[in-house]
Amino acid sequence: MKKNIYILSFVILILLLWPFRSLKNSKFPISSASSDEHPLVIDMEQQAINAISKFDRDTLVKVAKNWKNNKPEDVIPLFLLAATQGEENIFIYYKKYEEIIGWLEKLVKDFPNNCYAHFLLGLAYYDIYLYKEKMVPEFNKATNICPNFTEAIYHLGNAYYKLRKISLAMKEYENAIEIDPNYKDAHYNLGIVYISKGNYDMAIKQFKEVIRIKKDDAGAYLALAYVHGKLGDNKMELEALKKAIENDEKFSEAHHNLGLIYFKQEKDDLAIANYKKVTKEKARYEDAHYNLGFIYYDQGKYDMAITELENAKVPIGVDDPGIHYLLGIIYAKKGKIELSRRGFKEAIMQRPDITDIDVYDTPEPTSYMLKEWDKAFRRLFLPKLRNRKSIPPALREFHASYAHSC
Repeated sequence: MKKNIYILSFVILILLLWPFRSLKNSKFPISSASSDEHPLVIDMEQQAINAISKFDRDTLVKVAKNWKNNKPEDVIPLFLLAATQGEENIFIYYKKYEEIIGWLEKLVKDFPNNCYAHFLLGLAYYDIYLYKEKMVPEFNKATNICPNFTEAIYHLGNAYYKLRKISLAMKEYENAIEIDPNYKDAHYNLGIVYISKGNYDMAIKQFKEVIRIKKDDAGAYLALAYVHGKLGDNKMELEALKKAIENDEKFSEAHHNLGLIYFKQEKDDLAIANYKKVTKEKARYEDAHYNLGFIYYDQGKYDMAITELENAKVPIGVDDPGIHYLLGIIYAKKGKIELSRRGFKEAIMQRPDITDIDVYDTPEPTSYMLKEWDKAFRRLFLPKLRNRKSIPPALREFHASYAHSC
């Protein structure tokens, strides 16, 4: 047992020390400190082992075993990623973040001229909302020490965007691209900034730059589809979504948006096929369940519609009142009056402006009433459903990009 602990400690120490031997010529520059005795390595062993010992050992071992498959400069980000968030969730370790940040703050205090130490602390601040005001100063310190540190410049842009300082974010993305014209994530996020400013032509230009750099970037095609949709170019929107799926057949957001297009074109079979791919990959994708529920209702497949609408309810929060309204109609059609009333009451509680139905004293709904309720549903909810904007693309962040390579 002791032997195993020593071996694991040795592997982790090698993982920590080796990248710093290679940082001089890497994408992540070091400060002008003497290369013979790198300041970040001094007396680090015990600090590292103490900070690491309580984290997910399996993930750490996985990174330790596979680190040679990555470029040297990737090892420390991967290590930090594994030590803090595991493989899927971003900073799920909230009970441990103070220890991690405390360790990084001590590192920065001990070695104030090391730009990479400031960069790592900035990343930790970035992921914890409580520390949002501290992230920009750390990234600024990193870029002041190492002016060509593109990763720090790029994440400074992300930090500004998170603080809704859009113009400052744009400037930093442009700075990163000036240093490295093939920095695809900087091009992508600059495209997001242009979307937020309503400059769709420039956004398209940036997303096309991403595709120039990486032809199979499905996310860039999804973003292109979104912009074409905003411009009303349905043909280009459809083409971009198909390209996104061609490059990533499990891309739920692309399938969802393609389903919306087919839904609006009343191509039910194609819409259903895409929505089913969404719910297969993401069981809690409420919008896809909602739209499936309506299509099945329209087809008279009431039991299937009920299943999808129940799945469209959110676990926490307020459901879309359209779900309850449509359930009220379906249960009325099935003769389940109490369930029908319950659905309508829930809808009216959330939408008090619904005044054109009276369901409380109805012993048995007539066919006329059912038709009126159906008309009311289509008037109140279907326009929103059919004209929903496709899902806007998300900002690319450090952990998302490195998690994939883990």
